Amino acid sequence: MYTLGENNRLDPVTDRNEKVTRMQYASMTCVPNGSVYAAGTAWLQKYGTFYTEATVGHPMSPERSANVDTELDLAWCEVLKEKKLV
Repeated sequence: MYTLGENNRLDPVTDRNEKVTRMQYASMTCVPNGSVYAAGTAWLQKYGTFYTEATVGHPMSPERSANVDTELDLAWCEVLKEKKLV
């Protein structure tokens, strides 16, 4: 998980010394959803990952992002679409 830092840079939550006693006071976190990754070939070969200090995140609303890993996930998306909730 990450927080969005300056200029939407992804800051790993595990690198923070923030003690959270109530979720209401926690920093907003985000989890990569795999929808868009962009990198030059040379850059990706050099680092071997999309996640470096230069990685930028783009927050997506729940209405515009769905993780479809199973048939049940897909069926749920179809229900939401049929009901025009997305």
